[in-house]
Amino acid sequence: MSAPGVIIVRPKTQLLPDVLVFQAPPVKPTWERVREYLLAVEVQSRSTKIYDRDYKRPAYLGLGAKEMWRVVPDERVIFVSNPGVPPDVPCSDVLIWEPPNVGGRLELPLDQIFRGFV
Repeated sequence: MSAPGVIIVRPKTQLLPDVLVFQAPPVKPTWERVREYLLAVEVQSRSTKIYDRDYKRPAYLGLGAKEMWRVVPDERVIFVSNPGVPPDVPCSDVLIWEPPNVGGRLELPLDQIFRGFV
């Protein structure tokens, strides 16, 4: 049995993002049936920096995630990665996300997201 939100590709791949946004299949989903990942988010700590950047980012994108965010609270920045474009585009003002096939956009002011972080 898998934890909620885990990305599973048998036989050996399991990734558990801090946040996972996905397109729900028409039938009740099991995590192994979910294959359309709209967004994977990792909140980076000092101990996970290299793993999140050098392993998880390419793994999520390689498994089909449409977008990956690496949130760095210490720097108050979110690095955005998409398949086929240069990695880790930094965003330090307003993050705009337009999920595919949703017909809307989300604007996230980072000063509000990082409010309360020291």
